[in-house]
Amino acid sequence: MKKLMIAVAAIAVLASPALAHAESNWYADIGYTNFSVDELDVNLGVVQGRAGVLLTPNFGLEGELGFGVAGDTVDVGGTPVDIDMNSLAAAYVVLNWPVSDRVDIYMRAGYATFEVKGSSGGASVSDTGSDSAVGIGMKAFFTAKDGVRADWTDYGGTDSFSVAYVRRF
Repeated sequence: MKKLMIAVAAIAVLASPALAHAESNWYADIGYTNFSVDELDVNLGVVQGRAGVLLTPNFGLEGELGFGVAGDTVDVGGTPVDIDMNSLAAAYVVLNWPVSDRVDIYMRAGYATFEVKGSSGGASVSDTGSDSAVGIGMKAFFTAKDGVRADWTDYGGTDSFSVAYVRRF
C-alpha cells in the first residue's frame, strides 16, 4: 500500500499543472467486477468505484477502490474453503481514444493492492498482495454526461470483467 500511495502522490505532483486545466474532463463510476482466479477455479465479486481525469483527450489518470460482495468456495484436500476479496485499491495511467463525442475506447496500466480472506471451520486467514494491472475497455454515453463502461483488466494473472455506470463532470 505504501508503494501505491507514493506512486499516486508522484503522479499527482507531476500532473498538477495539467489538472488545473482539466476540470471539465473528470469522471466517476460505480459498478460490479467479477474476478476470475483460474488457478483456484474461483470467482469473486467486487463493487468498485473509480474516479479519473483526462488531462488531454488521449491521456489521463484513474484511481479505483473496491470491496468484496460475493465470495466463492474451493475444495482444498477435501475441505471446503470460503474465499473472499475484502478490498482492492489501484492507480492507473489511462490512454484514451475518443471514437465519437459519446464513445471512448481506452487502455490502462497501473498498480493494484488487495486483501483476500480464506475461511473454513471457524478459522480464517487474511492476506494482502499487490501486482501490476493492465486493461482495455469502452465507455458509451447515452447522454452528454451519463453512460456505461465495460472493461477487462488483468491483475497480475487474475482476469476481471467490469460493468459500471459512469458520469462525466
